[in-house]
Formats: sequence, structure tokens, C-alpha cells
Amino acid sequence: MIVKKDETIKEKKSKRARKIVKTEEDEMKRKIFLERNRIAALKCRQRKKQWLQNLQTKVEYLTADNEQYSLQASALREELIHLKTLLMAHKDCPINQNAIVDALNRPIPGLPSLTQPYDYNQPSLTHNN
Repeated sequence: MIVKKDETIKEKKSKRARKIVKTEEDEMKRKIFLERNRIAALKCRQRKKQWLQNLQTKVEYLTADNEQYSLQASALREELIHLKTLLMAHKDCPINQNAIVDALNRPIPGLPSLTQPYDYNQPSLTHNN
């Protein structure tokens, strides 16, 4: 029986030793896991930061393009108004009257159009014949 007691004492000691070894192993695994997780989180934050910087750059680029296109559209509208004014000055010219009237009746994009086409063949109030 004494042998059995010694065996049980030894078994208990070896179980404790195994538990300690296992917990040290588990602790190392946990530390490795946490370190990998920390590195992955850092990389994720860096990717997100880079993505946001790229997005901001794209926004600035597209905003500048939009502003440039808006200015160009305004300039083209003004040019169209100027050209229509020139056409109106020549509405009484005999060459291709229909084309002049059609051009004058076309709406200018971005500006409210007339509900009914204007009859440019009417006698002008400002033009003296």
C-alpha cells in the first residue's frame, strides 16, 4: 500500500507539472495569437488610412474637373447667346431664312427655354425700315 500512495503522490505531482506545462504552452499560444492579431489590426488600419487618402485625392481631382467643366459650360452658354444675338441681327438677311429661324428657336442648354417659338419674321420694333 505504501507503494500505491507513492504512486498516487507522484501521479498528482506529474499532473500538476503537466498542467503547468500546458498553461505555459497555452500562454505562449495566446501570446503568439495576440501578436498576430495586433499585427493584422495594424495592417488593417494602415490599409484603411491609405484607402481614405486615395479617396480624398480622387474627390479633389473630380471636384477640380467638375469646376473646370462648369466654367467651360458657362463659357459655351455665353458664346451661344452671343451667336444667337448675331443671328438676330441678321434675321432680315435673305439668305437661308429658315435655318436662321430654326437656330434661333433652339433652346440653350441650362437656361429656361421659351414655351412657344418666337416668330422672328415679325416686323422688329427696334429695326427701322
